[in-house]
Amino acid sequence: MNILLLDDDGDCIDNLAAVLEPAGHWCDKFTVPGAALEAYARNQYDAVIIGMKMPVLNGIEILKQIRYLNPEAKIIINTGCGDMDAVIAAVNSGVDAFFCKPVDVFKLIETLEKIELEITEQMLILSTPGWLENILG
Repeated sequence: MNILLLDDDGDCIDNLAAVLEPAGHWCDKFTVPGAALEAYARNQYDAVIIGMKMPVLNGIEILKQIRYLNPEAKIIINTGCGDMDAVIAAVNSGVDAFFCKPVDVFKLIETLEKIELEITEQMLILSTPGWLENILG
């Protein structure tokens, strides 16, 4: 999977990439929200993993901008869990998954595998001739 990683903590995204890349994922790492959003607009990512509390734009604002670019984007929030309001805001904004730092890498990889399966299933459906007629009957 192609994954965009965004967190103002460079060590955090380096650690995530160090776990995800050997598992077969390609990671594009950013510490600046504007650069990450520009890259998202230019490239195709299967998932986005973002921190919640960052200067300039927080995770929810970034999530909303990514959803504007792609309503079907798969977005995972990875943040400290001391703030229940942040969790509620993420859920209300349609985040696909929420992880507390330090992230359980096994659960994160499991979540990414589920996202990859969803993407594959959607591609299979869309590539099947007459898929819309089959759904509509």
